[in-house]
Amino acid sequence: MRFLNIPLFVLCLGLTLGIVLQYHYAFSPLVIVVSVVLISIFLIYSYLYNKNRVNTSFLFVSASILMSCSLGLLLVYSNSSIQSNSHYTQFVQTEDLDYSEPVVLTFTIRKQLKPTTKYRRYYANVKQIDTIVCQGIVLLLLPKKPSGSLDFTKTYQISGHVYPITSPRNPHDFNYKQYLSNQKVRMQFKATTSSGREVAGSHHFRPLIQLRQHLLTVVDHIQLPTDVQQFTQSLLLGQRQSLDPRVYQNFVDTGIIHILAVSGLHIGIIYTIFQWLFGFFDRKFSSKLRIAFVLIGIWSFAFLTGASASVLRASILFSFIAINSVRLQKQNSFNGLFASYLVLLCISPLLLFDVGFQLSYLAVASILMFYPKISRLYRPRFLVDKVIWNTLIVSAIAQLGLLPVSLFYFHQFPGLFLISNLLVLLVLPFVMYLGIVIVLLATLSVFWTPLIQVYVQLVRYILWTAAYFSKFTQFTIKDIYWPKEYLVFGLSIWIGISIFLYTSQNYRRMQIGLVIIAFLLLGKSIVEYNSKTKDELLLLHNWKDTVLLHRYGQRLEWLSTSLDTEPPSALYQYKNYEKTPSPEHILLKNAYCVYDKSVYIVTNSFIPTLSKHTDYVVLSKNPKINLNRLIDSLKPIQIIADGSNAKYMLTKWEETCAKRKIPWHRTDTMGFYKF
Repeated sequence: MRFLNIPLFVLCLGLTLGIVLQYHYAFSPLVIVVSVVLISIFLIYSYLYNKNRVNTSFLFVSASILMSCSLGLLLVYSNSSIQSNSHYTQFVQTEDLDYSEPVVLTFTIRKQLKPTTKYRRYYANVKQIDTIVCQGIVLLLLPKKPSGSLDFTKTYQISGHVYPITSPRNPHDFNYKQYLSNQKVRMQFKATTSSGREVAGSHHFRPLIQLRQHLLTVVDHIQLPTDVQQFTQSLLLGQRQSLDPRVYQNFVDTGIIHILAVSGLHIGIIYTIFQWLFGFFDRKFSSKLRIAFVLIGIWSFAFLTGASASVLRASILFSFIAINSVRLQKQNSFNGLFASYLVLLCISPLLLFDVGFQLSYLAVASILMFYPKISRLYRPRFLVDKVIWNTLIVSAIAQLGLLPVSLFYFHQFPGLFLISNLLVLLVLPFVMYLGIVIVLLATLSVFWTPLIQVYVQLVRYILWTAAYFSKFTQFTIKDIYWPKEYLVFGLSIWIGISIFLYTSQNYRRMQIGLVIIAFLLLGKSIVEYNSKTKDELLLLHNWKDTVLLHRYGQRLEWLSTSLDTEPPSALYQYKNYEKTPSPEHILLKNAYCVYDKSVYIVTNSFIPTLSKHTDYVVLSKNPKINLNRLIDSLKPIQIIADGSNAKYMLTKWEETCAKRKIPWHRTDTMGFYKF
């Protein structure tokens, strides 16, 4: 695997390790500085040791990996905006601001998100909260009614409340709080009105945003059918917010959602267009001038579509390909891939934990790795079968390469992805070509009806294909839950197969094959051992009743006061993730001994009156109690309130616990409780 014998791969490996370590363990600045100093000394020593050698020594490679690892630690720490003294959390999390009191937020719009049934959602750049000048990104929620709109180029003030992001309420729920944290969003702001008051302010990207909004207006003026207009805005301008949810789900179910997410596929088509448009420069002027126009076209499209992680990655990758072609060197796509990876992570290291970033890089790496080998299995003789063959193998390689990650995040596998991708990808380049031409002509107030009609029919063909194949639900395998161990094993097998394919010696291939089999058996043994020895007691969030979940080994029990033996949905999710048998229902009692700790379930029908020390007190179904007296009587070390209590009661109890300095946990905002 000669392509791995390059410094960029070593830097990528070390940088990734450093980012992961700092993200999970949050080392102090002192530890990071000491690490950088010691590793720098080690790197200098290894360089001097390696200086007069023909081959690079293992010592120098190790020092390089450690150095880039320390760079990863430093990048994550320095890019953590919450460390800044001017970040809004430094003020919100103190007594300077109170969650219950309305505040005035001064902000600019950063990104528009998909709306919910009640709110229009945005990422907003914070300029000021009340009179406090601060910075950061907040999740802005604006009521849908009365209707209003916000301009991306303007600065606004609006009144509302600042709230923390809710933790996952039950085991294996999507961790939206962690997801927003990776986007540098720490809190949410619920506005009391649907539109803000415009104030004076500046915006760094005002001309670019105005151009993007102008193009959206141009698309409106073309008077396309609603479904075609929404598809055009998503495909060419990266605006998926207005897309019909049913259309979006159709693309998900058929495995062609990637064409709606502007990424490498679209940048590749744009690259081809500009290469063709400015190809005559090679004959008339200079190839460098042609590449300059190609790069301008690629990056203009990237920023007009929102400059997402996948677009930036693809833009950097194709920029390297374009530059290599000018220098008349042999193009090494892995060099471009690693270089774009390094640049993006140096700018924003938390992109490593973005799902789209992971899927994008894994898909491209899979294609670059496996396409040269698999494409040799069949040599097409004609243009038609060549296009069909290449489309099939690229789709199959990308989908199978993404399999471990997509199953881990999305829990389903579209069985008809090969057919749907083939039918759609054959016409997608023509759709993009026509779409770009139509929009450019529309900016000049030229509307060529025959061209628009052809474009509409092609788009509706794509929409029909997605809708038709989404009906075959029996071919979509759903509810596939992969634990993290399976994800690690799946990626390890991906790496093992890659090494196997690029190893020429048969005995080496046999060794690699045996290692893969041994790794699979080891992984299966570890998962089974963890499953048989796991022992935990959880208080779930459930608004109807108090629900305890007890797991020991492969046995699963759920406890509640209800006589209804139908488990709540959270139990089905837990069972599918953990691969356990169906849970057994047991009636809940009011007192338990858990891991040598006492637990009281306090309800209106059971309010302890004895003065006896209790470790845990669970408040359920709005018990009519004087919490101060209960604390004096039971002296608990932890008070927990489940989802069956009213919010006004939870707020009152939370204030009491804060005054008495008793640890407090409420499942509606803090999620399930693990004893």
